[in-house]
Amino acid sequence: MAREYDVKGSNSFLIWSIGLALLCVWALRDGWFPSESKILKHGPPDSPNAGDSFYLFNQSLTYLAGIGAVICGIMHKVVK
Repeated sequence: MAREYDVKGSNSFLIWSIGLALLCVWALRDGWFPSESKILKHGPPDSPNAGDSFYLFNQSLTYLAGIGAVICGIMHKVVK
């Protein structure tokens, strides 16, 4: 005799996917298209101040958050 389980789905992967997508957009703007105040503080993106890894951090965060958002979106579709 087969057992039936009534398991409710969760939207936690959807929430994480949206949050990581927003983080990705924010880091994309700061890493590749900085505002004037960021350029004055950290230097131009081509040659930042010595020892300043602001742009590199945001560019890396863009990739990581984007990958995480895609994975969480796929998991939301698979689990739901």
